Amino acid sequence: MYKRQSPADVNKIDLTYLFGGARVSRTIYFDPAEGKVAVLPKGVVRFEQTGSLLRGTIQLRVNGAQAEVRELVFWNPADGARFAAAKVEPARIAQGERTLSFEMSAAPARSMNELDVVKGRLVVCNPADGKTAEINFTLPYKLTTK
Repeated sequence: MYKRQSPADVNKIDLTYLFGGARVSRTIYFDPAEGKVAVLPKGVVRFEQTGSLLRGTIQLRVNGAQAEVRELVFWNPADGARFAAAKVEPARIAQGERTLSFEMSAAPARSMNELDVVKGRLVVCNPADGKTAEINFTLPYKLTTK
């Protein structure tokens, strides 16, 4: 356990920075106890749209034991449109740098400025102890259409 940290406290780091003129924020929650899982979405979220089917990938950094993905939801801050992944693969993610693929029915709107950002929520579960964690993120995205 880390000194001066308590598992009873809400241990988090709030990051806010400018990325291409847009304000991007991320909250990183952590637990100082050993054996915990930490998942950090990172990079650019890639969306590919074919008709009403939207497929994509998101990069994750997983620390600790493996995690199960329970939910992945995105929303566009430009228009408030929300869309949830109906299919996520792999459902279990191991420690390290990972790519999560997802599929959904939606057509996200492009933001009005040159930098496109998407907000999201990822819910993961530690299969060792059954505890869930909700990770909120804001990341740039790239949308291609076929």
